[in-house]
Amino acid sequence: MRTFYYIIGAITILLVLASMSVAIVGSFMNPEHRAEVTATINAPPDSVFNTLTDYKNYPIWRKELLHVEMMEYHDSLQTWREYDKDKNNWAFQTVEYLAPSHLKIKIAEPKSAIQGTWTISILPTETGSAIHIIEEGSVSNVFFRFIGRVFFSQTSTLESYLSSLASRFGQELSFN
Repeated sequence: MRTFYYIIGAITILLVLASMSVAIVGSFMNPEHRAEVTATINAPPDSVFNTLTDYKNYPIWRKELLHVEMMEYHDSLQTWREYDKDKNNWAFQTVEYLAPSHLKIKIAEPKSAIQGTWTISILPTETGSAIHIIEEGSVSNVFFRFIGRVFFSQTSTLESYLSSLASRFGQELSFN
């Protein structure tokens, strides 16, 4: 029985040391980040813009979403909450809107450890639209910061969003 307690004690010490290491390394990482992705979709800018601003219908083309709840306007800005299949929900708000070429969306969760914006530019091309998204964010929680930087691509959410948008127009994107 004594061996069992030694094993449990050793595991506990290792978990505490691992947590402390993650916290220390995460505290030295810059809380701010910036990521950019561009994709070309064979659809006119006004169609792309209308799809991107039709928030209540996001679950039609963003398969990770279960539903979207439209919320009251706040400071004359459109606000909505997205519910995903992982049982997460986030409020978002449009902060800049210039049809059909510019859209800026922010996380509207003031107490969240994750804050940030997406600036979306839509430019006409010969065959449709070039969509450029810049994500500028801040992660205050050192554990989230460490996990996000070490285990996830900084552009994976942007790429997934653009791939879903392309599929809405019957296309497939690939990113290198």
